[in-house]
Amino acid sequence: MVIILRRKLTSFAVDHFFIERDNVFMFKNLDEEELRALLQKKEEEIIFLKDELLKAAHQMERFAERTEEQGRISTSLLKLLSPTELPQIPGYQISSKFSASFKGSEYMELVNYKEKTHFGILMSHCEGAGLSALFLACLLKMSPEMDSARRLGSFEFVQKISKELQESLDEKAKLSIFYAMMNRTSSELNVTSYGNYLLLKRDKEENISLASQCNSEITQQTVLEENRNPVPLAMEEHLVVLSPGFLKAFHFQSQDTAANFFESKLKKLDWSDLNQIRNEFFVLQSEALNGKKSDFDACVLVMQNQDRSLKLASV
Repeated sequence: MVIILRRKLTSFAVDHFFIERDNVFMFKNLDEEELRALLQKKEEEIIFLKDELLKAAHQMERFAERTEEQGRISTSLLKLLSPTELPQIPGYQISSKFSASFKGSEYMELVNYKEKTHFGILMSHCEGAGLSALFLACLLKMSPEMDSARRLGSFEFVQKISKELQESLDEKAKLSIFYAMMNRTSSELNVTSYGNYLLLKRDKEENISLASQCNSEITQQTVLEENRNPVPLAMEEHLVVLSPGFLKAFHFQSQDTAANFFESKLKKLDWSDLNQIRNEFFVLQSEALNGKKSDFDACVLVMQNQDRSLKLASV
């Protein structure tokens, strides 16, 4: 409506410009009283235009307020439904942290399946009005299918949830999603990821390396192709998952650049205390932000495989 009004005002001004240009030659033939009447008419037209512009400004302001309010409601809903504490998985030491902000609402969850041989890691990052609420609604709808690791693989889950959401996405909306299923019998993490998630692996020799593949975010036009990235995780090895919202503070040019940065900062730390490692990531983020609060939610998850017995008891 604001655009239509702006076009009308522009057309009105252009038309009157050419009319006035043609009439300027007639002013010499007007007497003083006629000129006063013409001036009065022009003043009334200026007042009218100012009123219309003021109305348009108020309409734009109310629209911006409604959009901001929708964003606040969506973010509040996401925080309300997000798990406040992730469950512990026997055989794995896990430390995680969710830092809330306003933009780019994120979600993080550990998924327990009926099959005790598997568990899942789910993260999402939503950019777009109301997208986080839509994601949660879709997640709740699909929760019965997530009870079993055999119903949906990591790629099939992401494919299905994207199909549910894409019809509702506008041109600017972007969905980043990380879904990984750990097979405890083979000690392999099957990862499907879209968006800028960073997956780091620390091996027994204490070397930290990049273990992720970077795929673009899911948009209205995205056609998902097969996306599975198996990541082996032997006993005593570590994995780190960093969300897009967390990484936005650093402005890395590539995932390799990011991996090299964190490798240099974290290699010499004591990894026996995963809470300290997790907190160190947020210290680095705070330094990158120069002490300012991030505009985006942030998720960090650090995990170590300590599973010693399940493989012996599993078929």
